[in-house]
Amino acid sequence: NPQMTATEALIRQEEKGALLGPSGSIIQAGFAANLDRELSILEDKGLYDQDSRFRPPESLAGKAVRPTFTGPLDVLRRSAEARDTIQVVTTAMQMAQFDPGIMDNIDGDEAIRVVQSAGRSPQRIFRRKDEVEGMRGA
Repeated sequence: NPQMTATEALIRQEEKGALLGPSGSIIQAGFAANLDRELSILEDKGLYDQDSRFRPPESLAGKAVRPTFTGPLDVLRRSAEARDTIQVVTTAMQMAQFDPGIMDNIDGDEAIRVVQSAGRSPQRIFRRKDEVEGMRGA
């Protein structure tokens, strides 16, 4: 609905996520368990040995690999987090009129990433971290 506010859209998404969430969580737990099992089997077969072409890069050495689910159901489930983030930031902005130090508690960069992850806005609209740091340094 074009007249719907962003907050109202997030609330509707949250309701859908609440209905579909329990079954989706069970499915995702099954996928994650299968992925762990498959990676362990591949490791036992020597896929990640020192001389293997499938050896992971050094940056992943000793780190656990976990799946990140990004399907429509996951977006719905993250919408509650985005709505709550918007509500906290809005409240902090209102309180900052009386005490500007309140905004020191809010990490604006992280807040916008939380809201972005709950929707379908493309990652390409965000500048790279080093680019942002350069702009802020200037």
